[in-house]
Amino acid sequence: MRLGLLANRLFKKNTIHIIHSEVDKIFFNKSRWINCVLPKKNVNHLNIGIISRNYPHKNLKILPAVYKILKEHYLLDVNFYVTFSDAEWNDCSAEFRSTIINCGILSLAQCPSFYEQLDGVIFPSYLECFSAVPIEAMVMKKPLFASNLPFIYDCCKSYCEYFDPANPNEIASSISHYFKDICVDQKLERLENAYSYVLEAFPSGLRAKNYLSIISE
Repeated sequence: MRLGLLANRLFKKNTIHIIHSEVDKIFFNKSRWINCVLPKKNVNHLNIGIISRNYPHKNLKILPAVYKILKEHYLLDVNFYVTFSDAEWNDCSAEFRSTIINCGILSLAQCPSFYEQLDGVIFPSYLECFSAVPIEAMVMKKPLFASNLPFIYDCCKSYCEYFDPANPNEIASSISHYFKDICVDQKLERLENAYSYVLEAFPSGLRAKNYLSIISE
């Protein structure tokens, strides 16, 4: 986002400040979690999901194509979960509603439970200022499959499985490669490294301190 604003000369360099998000403290206090039951869960399927509204830039309309490629080309059955409002869900195509599962809008206290039941988190967005989903996925020690774009790499570094968000074949390949070709020990090591990275890079309270620093300037 900052690079785009500078490239289009919308702001001067020294007037743009980047304040990263952080993981809410509730993720570290399981006693505050509220259970979220994934509907229509098939124990023989992988469960991959995202907490998001259905905005166009989120690019979630690509999920049915990814679902089909995984099933037909890679022989992988996946339950894809979204968290849309009733209105957003009703606006989706018949193909989307027949292949994707909607959990409805979640409260903050339900989010950790949602992540806990997933095998992976998908994030095919085209544009974000800074979404907490990627770092929440890493704190919950879930593999993150996300767009190979600067705004994602800026916060996730090498702790993410990247893909071209416009290419459903590449998205499906990324998911298949992770679950079929990477050994368990390597997966565990990568998830632990991602978890440690988030704790170090996005410590609790840093966002508030950065805001106060900008205001004081």
